[in-house]
Amino acid sequence: HLRLAFLHHRADRRASAIAEVETCLRLARTATNDPALASEMERTLGMFYGTYENYPKAMDHLLRSISLNSNNAQARFLLGTVYERARRIPDSIRELQRAISIDTNFAGAYNYLGYLYADAGIHLDEALRMIRQAIVREPENAAYLDSMGWVLFRRGDYPGALEWLRRAEARATAAAPERPAGADLSTNQNEDLATILEHLGDVYAALGRRKEAREAYRRSLKRGDRAGVRLKMEKADR
Repeated sequence: HLRLAFLHHRADRRASAIAEVETCLRLARTATNDPALASEMERTLGMFYGTYENYPKAMDHLLRSISLNSNNAQARFLLGTVYERARRIPDSIRELQRAISIDTNFAGAYNYLGYLYADAGIHLDEALRMIRQAIVREPENAAYLDSMGWVLFRRGDYPGALEWLRRAEARATAAAPERPAGADLSTNQNEDLATILEHLGDVYAALGRRKEAREAYRRSLKRGDRAGVRLKMEKADR
């Protein structure tokens, strides 16, 4: 059932994906009486609902997961990400910190918390420390390299930011080669690269390199058309 749920999830057959996980959850509660397995099924439901942007239901299932297993670091991490998307920032920070305290090698949690701080322009020294912890564990992860570039940008270190963002771009480009016009761009790799290129454009703009900023924004838009990037490109054209 769980394998089928993920197949439905990847194909965006949402109702079918949820139904299969709910079947697994019922089995975990009744046939096996396994709280740890039930916690994982609740976590999976929370992850699916988070992806579908149904944040109240995502929170509900993730809190249930944690109630069954308070040391479920993945559930706490996912709850932190859902809180962040719902703009409940203090709650997000708390859950991400708890995830790290449970699993001190949780690179994704270090990165998410560091990027959250950097994007908000708060606790920038702590943001730098968090992102370094992520990169130590996964030194070739393009998203983490991007986070390092972004926190340096927020700290006003534009040359340092540029160096890290160029590295991030190289890694992300290798993972997401350019597609022909009209191709489906809805992949995590394309979204990551679009963000990296937008950040590159921001750094070039801060350095007064308007032509290179415009080109970075143009390439970002090819990976995903976002109104904010289009406005930045128009500004660079003036």
